[in-house]
Amino acid sequence: MGLVNFKRAPLIFVYGGKFPKYGNESITFNSKHSKKNIILLCNKNQTNFKVTNNIKLFDYDEFNDDRLFFLKKIKKLNKFRSSFWILSIERYFVLLKFVNKLKINSFFHGELDNVFFNLSNVDSKLNKFGRKFFFPIDNKKGFGSIVYINSTKILEQFCEYALSQLEKKFYNDMELLFMFSKKFPQYTKFLPTEKTVFLKKNNNTLDYKFTKGIFDAARIGQYLFGIDPRNIKGKLYNKVIIDDKKIIKKKIKNTMIIVNFISIIKNFILNFIKKKLIYLIYIYTQN
Repeated sequence: MGLVNFKRAPLIFVYGGKFPKYGNESITFNSKHSKKNIILLCNKNQTNFKVTNNIKLFDYDEFNDDRLFFLKKIKKLNKFRSSFWILSIERYFVLLKFVNKLKINSFFHGELDNVFFNLSNVDSKLNKFGRKFFFPIDNKKGFGSIVYINSTKILEQFCEYALSQLEKKFYNDMELLFMFSKKFPQYTKFLPTEKTVFLKKNNNTLDYKFTKGIFDAARIGQYLFGIDPRNIKGKLYNKVIIDDKKIIKKKIKNTMIIVNFISIIKNFILNFIKKKLIYLIYIYTQN
């Protein structure tokens, strides 16, 4: 294992299964703009980016957890997008083994189809609320697009809770996060999103004025760049709003959005960076 400076909370990505084509670009981009040391757990043989002082690579299988073996026996879950839902849950178990072994007490965890901006002081702000599990929510779902955890014991408790629920019935990772927050509100805090800015009551949600920015829970990304192309037929358009399972599509005439990191950087993201109003944008990318 390579040595990493853990004095400040790193940004950890965990990806099981076949590493996506956009993954290398995501790591390269986020290593520059997140202002954080990057750790990636994946199949090391499937990546070709250069490991640097602030990018460290670890093998996913070394930290794999077999407690979810019973889910892997369900054919329907295994068949759907190469065990997508199982791996989405399993990452938290892998993450727990990893941070325990390397004795990392505070860390961000992000998903590869997100772009992150200047998280350098966010952890120190969140630490003022004590030991918590921080993540954004929307429509009764918790989003693992970005989480901040400053207590491995709380992550362990989440994994134990998730396991106890999954043994009764299958829930996806977003449902489990939200359920955990309802069961243990004392251990969770919600990160502000563009939606919570306009709500009068933000139960257990941090004020965006405190964090000095918001965190996308997919709505901004969907509006700007469209929804996951695997979930639609035909062309991919932007200006899509999804709220409470109701989908409103507003198509720009003769404009098809092609999602890639280069066009995003040139046309939109730098404006947000300059204004320092947003910490991440959720982007659905095609593998």
